[in-house]
Amino acid sequence: MNIHIEKTEDRQNAILTLSGDITVQHASELCSLLKEAVNEEMDTALNVSGIEDVDMTFFQLMCSAHRSFTAKGKQFILSTGKNGLLKKGAATGFVRHKGCSRDKFGTCTMVMES
Repeated sequence: MNIHIEKTEDRQNAILTLSGDITVQHASELCSLLKEAVNEEMDTALNVSGIEDVDMTFFQLMCSAHRSFTAKGKQFILSTGKNGLLKKGAATGFVRHKGCSRDKFGTCTMVMES
């Protein structure tokens, strides 16, 4: 797993670029990074176009992070590469057709974009 973090000058927004395999072996590292972002209270976008392989832990972390950011009134989105990633991960069975009841911004990370 490779991670590149880019923060805006005002530290209100961050772009995290993930690449490689995002699997259970990397869950702790990714979880810590996401906790840091939510505690800094930045809107955060994930560029996931470089991810080669994912497993269920990735999708669980994305759902948890989205809920944590939303609870703090901040946005958390999967930006570049979202649909391709969701297609790769469809075998996990963790694909949603609409966001959960807490998805007040309509940005559920698990919903395929049309």
